[in-house]
Amino acid sequence: MIHTQWTSACSDIGILMQQEDERSLRVDIRSTTADQFYYRTNGECVNVTDDLRKLVRPSDILDERAIYSILQFGAAIPPLSPWKQISRIVPGRITTFQDHPVRIEEAESPRDQVLDKDCRSLDLDKQISIVIDRLDHVILAARQRHPIIILFSGGIDSGLLAARAAALGLEDTLLVNYSFGSDDAESLLAEQMAKHLGLSFQPHQQNLWAVSGSGSLPSV
Repeated sequence: MIHTQWTSACSDIGILMQQEDERSLRVDIRSTTADQFYYRTNGECVNVTDDLRKLVRPSDILDERAIYSILQFGAAIPPLSPWKQISRIVPGRITTFQDHPVRIEEAESPRDQVLDKDCRSLDLDKQISIVIDRLDHVILAARQRHPIIILFSGGIDSGLLAARAAALGLEDTLLVNYSFGSDDAESLLAEQMAKHLGLSFQPHQQNLWAVSGSGSLPSV
């Protein structure tokens, strides 16, 4: 048996296509969706949902690979989930579930490709160019109102914004960093990166017991 439980309408949570009966399920997950979809197999039964809490059991075992992925990349990369007994559906692919016996198959989703006007897939360099052009447009539009301020952790997101601001010649951009003290290794690396980019760096120390996070958006 195949069981599904969605918290919202499929179109609202990034499911492009769903074909379902009691013995099979075929889903096409948009690659850009922010929602996450998980499944668990139990004998001849498959449970699929976008609410991880519905699949977790008290006896489940943590997956060390997923924990490492979270620490290294900030997220559990699919098909990993925090528990070994649960897997995550890979976005941007068509996944088919069947029972008797249980089988999970994946295929490329032709409907979720980035296409140009001739309906041909864009190569990686062109996709990167499109992203950079859009990012530069947003940064320059914000700069027309006031100097750019970036909450700067030195990570991928804030680092990319800072690098683009430097490339655009916005030397008055301010990088604001929150650290756990003068010896915070991440803050020291962020300061070195700011110097390399030629941008102003403003550190702020916070209490070790405070709940903190890093952002990467231009100020508004």
